[in-house]
Amino acid sequence: MGSILATLRQTLELKGCYDELIVDLIGNYIFHKKGNGKKILLSCHIDEISFMIRFIDDAGLLHIVPVGYHDDRMVINQDMVMSLEFIN
Repeated sequence: MGSILATLRQTLELKGCYDELIVDLIGNYIFHKKGNGKKILLSCHIDEISFMIRFIDDAGLLHIVPVGYHDDRMVINQDMVMSLEFIN
């Protein structure tokens, strides 16, 4: 199981392999290495499916809603880890 914070730590390990790092509004990481040679694009998927706790009932059950789009069938009978990472 990973997290976006782990990805950020790994990004710091790449320091020196790129000249500029741009993070756009939807979370894409764009690494730019200056030069006159050929251009390449490396593309990968780093995020996880996410949920937001909407309500905790009297029995302690969490009522969740998806963040972004994903197929609900992907989480049937799967363990979930709750994180205390807050987004401002």
